[in-house]
Amino acid sequence: VAHPPSPGSASSSGGSQVDPNACVVNSVLKASSVGPGAIVESCALDACSVAAGAVCSGLKRVHGLSIPSGISLQQVSLLSSRATGLDPGSLCVVAWGLADEARSGDVDGTFLGRSFDDLFRCAGVSPGDLWGHLAAGGARTPRS
Repeated sequence: VAHPPSPGSASSSGGSQVDPNACVVNSVLKASSVGPGAIVESCALDACSVAAGAVCSGLKRVHGLSIPSGISLQQVSLLSSRATGLDPGSLCVVAWGLADEARSGDVDGTFLGRSFDDLFRCAGVSPGDLWGHLAAGGARTPRS
């Protein structure tokens, strides 16, 4: 159950609209909207739309993004070092569908609410691109 934030935990300016049934914590919103049941945590959103039931965590310096209902996005900062070859400030955005069975380990599960066959067709990739040598064994789960 999402609860409205306590006073002072979120900053909103520039015409942002936050549904009273959304939860916005430690975030700055500019000209953005947040739908009912959505959760926005530690984000800086500008001209973004977060649909009902979506989850956003750690999204920084994001402009003009529309997050659909039932999707979760999390920004993760990556450590830079000579070993990884990453530039300072490198990041990764992790996305998943809230209805995806990521914890169940179901073979031939879903990603962002779509079957893996649909994902491969739309993205132009193969099972081997995603699972490498594990694809031959048939273990096609979000956790493999």
